[in-house]
Amino acid sequence: MRHLAPDYIYTRQGLQSNMLITISDEGRIASITPVGAQFIIPFRLPNNLEPQARTQSVWESGSRALLPGFVNVHSHVFQRALRGHTHRPLSQQDTFWTWRRAMYAEAQRLNPDLLYESASQTYREMLAAGYTTVGEFHYLHHQPGGTPYANPNAMSEAVLQAGHDAGIRVVLLMTAYASVEAYLDRVETLRATGVPIGVAPHSVRAVPEPWFRAIADYSRTHNIPFHVHADEQIAEIEQCQAAYNCTPIELLARFGALGTRTTIVHATHANATEIALLARNGCTVTPNSFPPTSPSPSAPIATPASIPSKNCAGPNTPLACAINAAAYWSPTRWPHLARSYSPTAHNMVLNLWG
Repeated sequence: MRHLAPDYIYTRQGLQSNMLITISDEGRIASITPVGAQFIIPFRLPNNLEPQARTQSVWESGSRALLPGFVNVHSHVFQRALRGHTHRPLSQQDTFWTWRRAMYAEAQRLNPDLLYESASQTYREMLAAGYTTVGEFHYLHHQPGGTPYANPNAMSEAVLQAGHDAGIRVVLLMTAYASVEAYLDRVETLRATGVPIGVAPHSVRAVPEPWFRAIADYSRTHNIPFHVHADEQIAEIEQCQAAYNCTPIELLARFGALGTRTTIVHATHANATEIALLARNGCTVTPNSFPPTSPSPSAPIATPASIPSKNCAGPNTPLACAINAAAYWSPTRWPHLARSYSPTAHNMVLNLWG
């Protein structure tokens, strides 16, 4: 057993002082209990203590507040390789779509070894920035050129191994592109081994209705997360309206894909009707829209200032934290970011900090 006694600890009751945290030998929090100052000894323990004495000692984290690790809800870890390469012009008129071509070109060169290397570096950076869990929206499954690996989950296992070696908890959000039967077989193979996993049909432009219904049913059956991109780009919304006479989030509602396990990624251009749908169904929104991932300084990406009047979070819709692999913000910047989105989001983040 190890014990921590910081000046303050953040719990469901807010910031508390004079509390002792007991850590089990497996590295889990065993208890949080009040403690008197007479039990506290210096944080820096003498080197000549016997190993057993050191593990039973109370460590005082002087002048510190201990907070829970933050969760990065939406990551494309391989995009770390794009750092610095898409912040200069790629064409005479850069858009999200020119950036996407550069991203696909990077994806085409990756194999399990290269993906493991990139993920290891990125996850260590996340840990250094205060994130201890990451939702990896994982859509690299095949060899360069599109041929499946003999082990269908070779790329997934590379990501999971990188997270394990870095010391961060990875929830693998498996993206659906292949046949829905083969996709769910791969998900089930990993889920059955105890891997923290979720399902992630990429978007309404990439996945047909029968897949959505089957994947949503699987999510409900096994009580696992369901993540999907929606309302990221104006062109996406216009194409959906032309094909289905509704917006992407309205289409997700038709497909039976909205629920308490559902997280909508982006929702940048969601209208009032869509936001009401998300609130009624208990969905979560993760914006994942930050200038560091833009293709160029003039690119038309979403920024916090672009949606405050829409109250993106809604009165009953949680706003989640998502940082792409291009850069990692310190968790202490979230209250300032949330203020840009809406009063609801700002107050929610401030509640995290007491």
